[in-house]
Amino acid sequence: MEPSPIRGGKEDNLDNNISIIKSADREKLVLNVQPLKDYKIRVADVYPQIIASCISLSFVIQAGISMGFSAILLPQLTDPDENFIVTTNEASWIASLVAIGTPVGSLICGPLMDFFGRKKFSLICCVPNIIAWMLIVLTPNSVWMLYIGRLLGGLSGGMSTVTGVYVTEIAHQQYRPMLLGLNSVFVSFGIFLTTVLGTYFHWRTVSVCCACFMLLTFFLTLFINPESPVWLVKFNQNNYQCIEQAKKELSWLNPNKEVFMSEWEKLISYQCGADIQKNNNRKCCHNLNETLTAFSNASALKPMIILIVLFLLQQLSGPYPIIFYAVQLFQSMESTLNEYTALEILGTLRLLMSIVSLLLSGVFGRRTLLIFSSICMVLSSLATAMISSQHFTRLANVTTQNISNHITSTHLNASLSMSATNINTNLTLPSWVGVLCIILFVGGSSIGVLTLPWCLTGELLPTPLRGVGSGVLVSYAYILLFLVVKYFPCALLYLKVSGLFYSFSLISFILAVFIYFFLPETLGKSLEDIENYFLKQKR
Repeated sequence: MEPSPIRGGKEDNLDNNISIIKSADREKLVLNVQPLKDYKIRVADVYPQIIASCISLSFVIQAGISMGFSAILLPQLTDPDENFIVTTNEASWIASLVAIGTPVGSLICGPLMDFFGRKKFSLICCVPNIIAWMLIVLTPNSVWMLYIGRLLGGLSGGMSTVTGVYVTEIAHQQYRPMLLGLNSVFVSFGIFLTTVLGTYFHWRTVSVCCACFMLLTFFLTLFINPESPVWLVKFNQNNYQCIEQAKKELSWLNPNKEVFMSEWEKLISYQCGADIQKNNNRKCCHNLNETLTAFSNASALKPMIILIVLFLLQQLSGPYPIIFYAVQLFQSMESTLNEYTALEILGTLRLLMSIVSLLLSGVFGRRTLLIFSSICMVLSSLATAMISSQHFTRLANVTTQNISNHITSTHLNASLSMSATNINTNLTLPSWVGVLCIILFVGGSSIGVLTLPWCLTGELLPTPLRGVGSGVLVSYAYILLFLVVKYFPCALLYLKVSGLFYSFSLISFILAVFIYFFLPETLGKSLEDIENYFLKQKR
């Protein structure tokens, strides 16, 4: 496959730097260039990577749109003036089918992106999404077409896992944290965009806009984005044409010749150098047995365990159910804040905090931000639990009762009764304080815990297992999300707000401790450095 015409330009003549050494089992490439040292990478050196990453991440905007679409669809479908009316049970299925389809898409994403390539599979992802929106647009008042459309939308959203892997493989290590951080920003933007469109347009019109947006993403990916050079080299070791294509694609991604030569040397020497014979775990996996064997190696098993525990604690610490059930929580705390205003505040806050997380992760690193985010969640959830348990009110009542037991005068008792009312009023905090604590909880989680674990799936896993591993982990995370969101109302009924937030505080504290002791920092490290960290780490 030749590079796309729109990316055409002068080609660097690097043939003199490459020699092909044929062996019995494969061809090896050896470069006579040295790694680039002590050079500050400028935006001008990597701007094609930024363009390609933003185009690829447009797929996760669609994932955000799918998640937020039910919020604008269901109120319109339950409107008496709407020709197409659904029951409460049908509405619940319309909302939840996306969550069912997403894990399936994530699970099949890994092996398919390894087989077809990152770019081709990205194009394949567009197909179910476009079909989903067209079914929703053209549905003749049939709830089953809506079911199928929402299910396909969730499937496509799960398949968008490929974007994280693609961005990881094309981005320079100095810009990789920032570009991967855009994933959460784009998801938040998709939810925000859906809310805005749904406020002014009918749901069918919004569906047409979403289908057109996906078509635009398809053509931008087809004509502009290159295939991942990492995939071309590491999954096509015996194909010289793929190696040559990888060189051209990497050259387009790195217009600075010195940066390109350094990245090319690292890519080829890592895959085809003398150490490749000693690191069998880095070979590509072509069947189930090889894949399972590869996952037993330290470079794959250790990060998989870390990410499994990280996603479990992320879901149990409460940020997702708080977003889904914000209105019910505000009502349970007897807040006077309008429910739509609350949703707008939370949506805007999540978008802003995801941008802040993007900016700070390139300075402080993911590990530091995750610990800070966890601590913010501990404090805000603990404050919410204490306020909702009305500790101050009970204290006032006990104090008043003790005083009353020692006074026999009717007049004095009446006076103290009035004083008790004043004490009770003064020590009971207004309802907006509890709402503020919940908003701080969402803001604290959005700066790290809510966003960064998704980025780590593309960074911690080794290249041969990055596609399969990312698909499995994202599928696992969405299954946890479905269970947590489904059973949150039951937990709220039995534990009340105070019990829930005490639990969130404890789990958030455990999360901070786990991150401190087990999660390595990835800021400024190449993918090879991260893989070598797990290989060399001793238990």
